Amino acid sequence: MRRKNKVLLVAAIAMAVAAYGGAIWYGWHVLTTWRAVRALPWSASDVREYYQDSGFPLYDYFHYVKARMPESEFPAYAARLGLRPLAQHERVAIWNSGEPGWWDPSSSLEGTHVRLDAPDGGTKAKWENGHVYVEAWQN
Repeated sequence: MRRKNKVLLVAAIAMAVAAYGGAIWYGWHVLTTWRAVRALPWSASDVREYYQDSGFPLYDYFHYVKARMPESEFPAYAARLGLRPLAQHERVAIWNSGEPGWWDPSSSLEGTHVRLDAPDGGTKAKWENGHVYVEAWQN
């Protein structure tokens, strides 16, 4: 085999390995990254995530995400998550703050978008002070 053909063969094998490895990485990333994080716009920065559960799978958990992003991108982000503006008559728990230390939304429900998946679970999000706050819960 001529040297040029060997170089081309090695390059083709390297590209195939890189493509296969990239596909595996992307699949793993999609499977292990929470939808609220994957749906963030490219302009989002300072992304923080926290998860707390009771130890029993798919029951009693809270999942928080806070990220810096422009207010103009919040409506599209909420739509990607399937959230809608909270109606005046609806009741959902106020925004809690404290744990973890960086989780600091105000308790106001103004501007909150929500998706209720069950009587005791759902997802809510709001944009406030330059950040988007997302909370998913199941009780």
